[in-house]
Amino acid sequence: MLDEKIREPRIGGSEIAAIFGRHDFLDEFGLWARKKGDLPREEDGPNMGRMRLGKHLEQGIVSYAAELNQWEYEWSDKTHKSEQYPFMVSTPDALMPKVRWGIDAKLVGWDQQWRWGRSVNQIPDHVVMQAWWYMAHFDYVGWYVAALIMGEDVPRVYPIPRDPEAERIILRKGEAWWKRYLVGDDRPPITASRESDRWLRRHHPRPKRPDIVRANADQIEILDEYAQVRRDWGYIDKRRQDLEAEIKAAIGDRAGLEWPGGKFTWKLTKDSTRVEWEELAKVLVARHPAGEALQREFTYEKPGSRRIYFKSNRGEEVEML
Repeated sequence: MLDEKIREPRIGGSEIAAIFGRHDFLDEFGLWARKKGDLPREEDGPNMGRMRLGKHLEQGIVSYAAELNQWEYEWSDKTHKSEQYPFMVSTPDALMPKVRWGIDAKLVGWDQQWRWGRSVNQIPDHVVMQAWWYMAHFDYVGWYVAALIMGEDVPRVYPIPRDPEAERIILRKGEAWWKRYLVGDDRPPITASRESDRWLRRHHPRPKRPDIVRANADQIEILDEYAQVRRDWGYIDKRRQDLEAEIKAAIGDRAGLEWPGGKFTWKLTKDSTRVEWEELAKVLVARHPAGEALQREFTYEKPGSRRIYFKSNRGEEVEML
């Protein structure tokens, strides 16, 4: 297990890309919320099963890649604090001290395969930035990423050389971000993400006062922009629906249209059957001699959740999650 107490006040290699907006699954606010915003790590989530599987297979991927490439390595998978950079922490999978190269293992799902090409220029940015971070930490000259694509028999190996200019940029920005948000008391701008939604639900689950306050100048600017975005989105969405209707009419009795820019299909889904379980349950409970007792046994209170209710001076009223 990785030592979360060591990782907390510092920035890890798998996190540095979030500061630059180049991480696939984490943004600045989410990183801050994990480190300082009292947001516990998710024990269960949409990708946790795959992440756990990848963690269990890391050593095997490294071992297989090393056998194929005749690498001599030392298995690590432990968290290292940098003595040179107080804001840095690294958890490399494996190290090759003799040649000053490291190894990082990745398990890539079939649905993410399109993001992994055959060259180092065709892999996700956050993976490259993680390697740069580790190279700066250990003063290594390069880093191998061994990626096993689900469905393939041999790991793809991507050699990433050290880049002094990129290293200088990520170290400078990483330190500035650490001083401002982890050592200091500032908070990054909140953006739409899974972490920000969890943070809001955790810290502001329900209103504590019923009053509606007058917005200040900064808040007015945000609200005005929000109202304009809603108007623009309404027009764009209406135009999308109009275009879809035109394209469907053009397709007619065929399956779709293709053009140099792609393909548009309008196909029929397979017939299916559906059981109205709620209605069925009502009928069965009504006929059952212990129906009222059964209903009480399976009745529970569902906690309320906060919803947005937006009303503009133009008369637009919308309720949304």
